[in-house]
Amino acid sequence: MRSGIRDVGITGASKALTLLFGLAGLSMQGLCLGAAGRGSFTVCITFYTILSLLFVIGGGASSIYHVASKKHSISEGVANTWGYVLLGSVVGMAAGFALFRLPPEYMPQWLAKFFANAAPRDFYLAMILVPVGSLSSTLILLLPALGDF
Repeated sequence: MRSGIRDVGITGASKALTLLFGLAGLSMQGLCLGAAGRGSFTVCITFYTILSLLFVIGGGASSIYHVASKKHSISEGVANTWGYVLLGSVVGMAAGFALFRLPPEYMPQWLAKFFANAAPRDFYLAMILVPVGSLSSTLILLLPALGDF
């Protein structure tokens, strides 16, 4: 019974921390965009989400699994998560930057319209969220992984 209560507490605390980190990131982006730029918020979040999904594929899930199944210690899981997420984020940010810098006449019309919906600095800010969002969501979930199996 005590271990169940402890697991629920750890899981609840990790979910609360994930929510706080998520709200902090969204608040930072909202403040940086200002009142006039909040219309581009959805476009930037979509760009960040696509980069995260394409380039940081499953690294966090594998670290969580290996820690939960006791194949790695928590320190190994954290180190593996940092390495994998940062490598994927750097590649994703480079791809996003290259795609963003492509002249509009060389990209599909829908992509040119997509990039026209926000200022360049907003997209750069969204690219910075790739490692921040991926790390925060994965590292927080390592805590309840200690009691999963």
